[in-house]
Amino acid sequence: MGVSDDTIRKGCRTALALIKLVEDFRLDVLSLLSQYNIQLLADNTAGYGSSLLIENGFMVSCEGDVATLVMMDVLYQFAGISPMYGEYSLYDLKKNAFYFAHHGDGDPNLAENLDKVILTSCPETWGCKEALAFEFTMLALKSIP
Repeated sequence: MGVSDDTIRKGCRTALALIKLVEDFRLDVLSLLSQYNIQLLADNTAGYGSSLLIENGFMVSCEGDVATLVMMDVLYQFAGISPMYGEYSLYDLKKNAFYFAHHGDGDPNLAENLDKVILTSCPETWGCKEALAFEFTMLALKSIP
């Protein structure tokens, strides 16, 4: 899905605002309530800006989810790579496979194929018309025998 120049501009402005907030307050992590706050005030989501921060090792959680933020930071400190969290969607017992989906923020370096990472509009806009986000399929984890 293509996005307008205005959406890209708003996404970059929101990203710069988040980076400035982190720097000005010398934050170590950030949990924000994007829904109903950023979306309504900025006519944009924080997904693109949050993704850029996460990509650079600064953990951000949405919806004020402090527990997830703590776990993200702990996992990042242990593994040195950005964690990806998502909502459990379906499973296949025969293939021993699970499917998790997430829309919002995520490190594009976790993509199965970096050439297929695209800029798109976030599907969950909560009051804004269109919002900038990354779209990608995460690298699949190998099953444990």
